[in-house]
Amino acid sequence: ADPIQQAQEEALQQLRALLNGLTMAELRAAAKRWRWPLRGTAKADVVEQMVQRLTDAETMQRIVLAMPSEQRDVLAWLSVLGYDNRSPDRMQSAMSVASGSALSVDTVRELIGDLVEGCLVFSNNYGIYQVPLAYDAWMPAAEARGLLRSAPPASKLMTRADLLQHVDVLLT
Repeated sequence: ADPIQQAQEEALQQLRALLNGLTMAELRAAAKRWRWPLRGTAKADVVEQMVQRLTDAETMQRIVLAMPSEQRDVLAWLSVLGYDNRSPDRMQSAMSVASGSALSVDTVRELIGDLVEGCLVFSNNYGIYQVPLAYDAWMPAAEARGLLRSAPPASKLMTRADLLQHVDVLLT
């Protein structure tokens, strides 16, 4: 099997599993929030409709661009940071150092809750937040002005590994 196609299918399976972990009421509330009509009462059908919407890059880019910039930043940072760095206080610290964000921990927590309600971020009972891999096609980039190197790198884009290394150093 083609490795790229296999990775895409695994990402879709992950998203389906996360959506299946929600109640029908939560799925319908998220769809209503984005003004998406849902047909049927079978959960599998509703989940599949949500997968189709949430993986439509054009639709989701429009939604993300319409968000307040602070919420877009929180979403981008949630997609970049590893599980252990996703608590609201550590996220707020990373955002503050990396991009000069002045958001409070409570505001970050509130923005994350709003993203969870829209099925853009998922949380579990342990307070771990997860952004599905299937969202990579439309995920905004994290603003990290404070992490720029003193000498310009060969590429202006930092890799995820570079960013995580900088964040770990700054937070320790």
